[in-house]
Formats: sequence, structure tokens, C-alpha cells
Amino acid sequence: MTRTPMLASTVLLGLAVLLAVPTNAHAYLDPGSGSYILQVALAMLVGSAFAVKSFWRQIAAFVSTKIFRKAPKNDDSNPKS
Repeated sequence: MTRTPMLASTVLLGLAVLLAVPTNAHAYLDPGSGSYILQVALAMLVGSAFAVKSFWRQIAAFVSTKIFRKAPKNDDSNPKS
């Protein structure tokens, strides 16, 4: 077994153990925290919509060239002899 997969499996096993063992949180979420989380979520949504709106032409051009890429024409009716 090489070193990289062994290290990765050790890290994943350690994370699995940490997530499986419950701990006490000792935290309090007041109503202000919930409204702040909602505000951040809405800001991310509006910011993403603005970014898509701003770069829509570049996004559409990129997608159309990747999806509707024309294959090169092989014109065999005109031999070059």
C-alpha cells in the first residue's frame, strides 16, 4: 500500500470517529441569530443572481460553444488532385 492512500484512509477514519462521538454544544441561538442566518442566505441568493445576470452573455456563449460545437466539414466532393 502506498503512503498517500494510507494517509487518506487514516484521515477519513479519524473524521468518521470524530463525527460519530457526540459532544455537548453549550450554545444558545437567540432569534437574532436566526434572522442573521436568513439575511446571509438571502444575500448569497441575490449576489448569485446578480453575478449570473452580469455575466449571462459570457455564460451563454461558453455553454453554446461546448454543447453546439460544429464538427469540421469533410468535403470529399472536391478532391485536391
